[in-house]
Amino acid sequence: MNKIKTVFVDDDFLALGILNGYANLIEEIEIVAQIQDPIKAISIIQESKADLLFLDIHMNNLKGNDLLKILNPKPVCIFTTAFTDYALEAFDLNVVDYLIKPFSFERFIQAFNKARDIIKNKEKIIDIQNNNAIDSKKELISWISKKRAEILIRLM
Repeated sequence: MNKIKTVFVDDDFLALGILNGYANLIEEIEIVAQIQDPIKAISIIQESKADLLFLDIHMNNLKGNDLLKILNPKPVCIFTTAFTDYALEAFDLNVVDYLIKPFSFERFIQAFNKARDIIKNKEKIIDIQNNNAIDSKKELISWISKKRAEILIRLM
């Protein structure tokens, strides 16, 4: 099974430590980066092609919800915050879960499991699309070959 490339963005060093500690207990998680500066996080998230993003909302320089709006493509995202004010916006941003600090390991696992299921389903969809693309190419090549044969017969 492929590990889930995960990035943590939180301006609070202690919060990053908790996320790191929880994530290290889950074999499926590969921690790609732990970032305190949301501006630096943008390029790191995109370059790493992270599958999963744990994102604080209230940060200096750039709020997490605004950071998420900038990303393209967007990784699966779980908000981690001490504030409930952004829960509705989280749904608009297709955030998978909303962890209110302080949160337990049990709650972390619950959120991770939701995210993992979405990521795995995305992988399945991509596999299906790739197989369909291959089938379509085979059909196209077969059709072209038949047309070439018809043209050659007419020319003879």
